[in-house]
Amino acid sequence: MPQEQKTCPHCGQPAPIVNRGLLSYCTACGQPRAPFSASSVTLAGQPSKVGGTIAAILGWLVLGGGLLIAVTVGLLLQAIFPAYIAGYGIGGMIALVSLGISLALLLSGRSLRRMGTRAAQDARDQAILALAAPKGGILTAKDVSIALGDTVPDSDTLLTDMTRRSDQAVLEMDDEGKILYRFPHVLPATQQRWPAAEAAHVPVDAPRTEVRVTDAKPPVQPARGETLIDEDPEAAAAERAKLR
Repeated sequence: MPQEQKTCPHCGQPAPIVNRGLLSYCTACGQPRAPFSASSVTLAGQPSKVGGTIAAILGWLVLGGGLLIAVTVGLLLQAIFPAYIAGYGIGGMIALVSLGISLALLLSGRSLRRMGTRAAQDARDQAILALAAPKGGILTAKDVSIALGDTVPDSDTLLTDMTRRSDQAVLEMDDEGKILYRFPHVLPATQQRWPAAEAAHVPVDAPRTEVRVTDAKPPVQPARGETLIDEDPEAAAAERAKLR
């Protein structure tokens, strides 16, 4: 789970920082920030990746060295005691212990590298979301490249991967054929799209027709022998003649 970021004193966004030399800057507004005031997209996951690499190197060294020692000790004991199988037994035990330790180191190194990759990914995701908020929820690969200090192709790959693994980003293309990335969760309420309107291709600001239902009353029927006030006198006289 990504950790909660401290808000930037300049833009108020919970954005990570990016390190450029000895200075740190906000990934959302680009203003200087204090070092270590938030997680850094430059350093996020690096300790875990370095630790994983060291563990992997140690694992291969233990495996190779242990097997070499096991073979050497086994052959030496067999040369001294050819009538016994002590050399095979002791050499086999050394090989098994070396194999177990090397596997533990290799697996832990792999797990550490995965944790580092995930931490770096989470930090970049948080930086992108914080950057999208003041820009109206619309970003380009160039915007992300400037904020994170990456190349434009790397930023485009990062944004494309974000659209594939979550619904936080949506890839779009404007009228000029320019690729944009929309972030619905950080859009202002007035710009968010309704799913029904989007599915029907109806613009959000389209006028809506309000239908009111009124209480319709049936026409008043006169009682037998009665005449309505606005009734035609000749028709009323004809009706009374029929009743007689």
